[in-house]
Amino acid sequence: MPYRPAGESIICPDESPALFPETANGKFDILFLMKKLFLEQFKGWRIQETVWFAFSLSAIVALSLWWGDGALGISAAATGMAYTILAGKGKTVCFLFGMINTPIYACMAFNAGYYGDFALNAYYFLMMFPGLYIWLKNPSSDPEEGIRRTRLSRKSRLAVSALIVAFILPVWFILDRIGGSNPLCDAATNVLSIAAMMLTIRRAIEEWVLWIAVNAIEIIMWYKAWTNGCGSVSILLMWTLFLANGVYLLCLWMRIERKNAAKAAKTALRKRMSSLRKALTPDERETVSKHICEKLISENRPLSGRTLAVYFASAYEIDLKDFISAALGQGATVVSPRWNGNTYELAKVEGLTADKLRLGPMKIPEPVRENIVRPQDVDIWIVPGLAFTADGKRLGYGGGWYDRLLSKAKPKSDKIGVSHGFQLVYDIPAEKHDIRLDRIVSVHAVAASPSNPTL
Repeated sequence: MPYRPAGESIICPDESPALFPETANGKFDILFLMKKLFLEQFKGWRIQETVWFAFSLSAIVALSLWWGDGALGISAAATGMAYTILAGKGKTVCFLFGMINTPIYACMAFNAGYYGDFALNAYYFLMMFPGLYIWLKNPSSDPEEGIRRTRLSRKSRLAVSALIVAFILPVWFILDRIGGSNPLCDAATNVLSIAAMMLTIRRAIEEWVLWIAVNAIEIIMWYKAWTNGCGSVSILLMWTLFLANGVYLLCLWMRIERKNAAKAAKTALRKRMSSLRKALTPDERETVSKHICEKLISENRPLSGRTLAVYFASAYEIDLKDFISAALGQGATVVSPRWNGNTYELAKVEGLTADKLRLGPMKIPEPVRENIVRPQDVDIWIVPGLAFTADGKRLGYGGGWYDRLLSKAKPKSDKIGVSHGFQLVYDIPAEKHDIRLDRIVSVHAVAASPSNPTL
């Protein structure tokens, strides 16, 4: 079965539990240990992951019983499937299933004449014990969030491919000489499994390509063994589900790789834009702020009778105080984000004097009174950001506060970003939760997005 070494997950030494958990009174409690090892392993699972885990195990057991397979084959298949899914999730309890699976599977492989598989699983069995110890002392993060994934270079992929071919040939020869069944396939699965384990340690996405190849070849081997009367339908089902699991994890890793690449690009852009903003002198920021406010006032007349969502500037942001003062003077309802202890909501701005404003948790002014206005009632949004594109993409500070507020905005509201000229960039990596703006007002031009092309 595909062994997933502890190197697959990030180690968090500061969160290490005791190897043998104790209760509050200091005594070892077997029930507490079982709860720690089993019940807590399923916390934070997605619904589809839980369904897949339950479906895989129940399908193996039900179909194996239907076809009259023995208890040994069912045990090997069920524990192998449990190990693989739990290891993929970085759950320590996977090693307990692996300790049951590997000796059973090794015996069945030996009886089927797959001596390479037998030797490989004997090695896997020995590795379960140090693996369990290391994972108990150093719990891993969830793979969806924690693992840093890499890709092999073209040169490395060619080198790995050449080594796989080079090692398959002598292993094939040895297995054939000792009378093994299907020696070529047996040799291929063993060499591919070892190569995949090495790539697992490197967290290379190509490991899943090799695991998929292993699973496909194992299906062929065990189908042949089953038709010859020396195999197990449970093992055949196990490898079929392993193949489906491998395809899913390859797709998952590729999606996470794209997501991480987008995050890295955003982080680099945030750093660059923050540096450029900080390089401006106070006079330059004041000049740009006045120019932006004049544009906002002239391009959004009349302001009276409308509800405007604004922001109060931090140290390096474009300051909207002139626009806010003009909007209040013209009878507009002006709102800005206000921290309620859990999240930001919109509260009415009743003035710009010290008694009307307070400093929020980020040392940014916000309304004193809790006079809340719904995002659905806002007509115009004036939104800050670190970078913008002409088609309305916005790079914020990473907290997602504005995206959450804007997601509740009414469809016909006008969402406007304000920007220095250097903050207008060609592209920004977008994620599902990112809300696009209708236009960007900068010191150089008003950039209209496709959702509002006439502006």
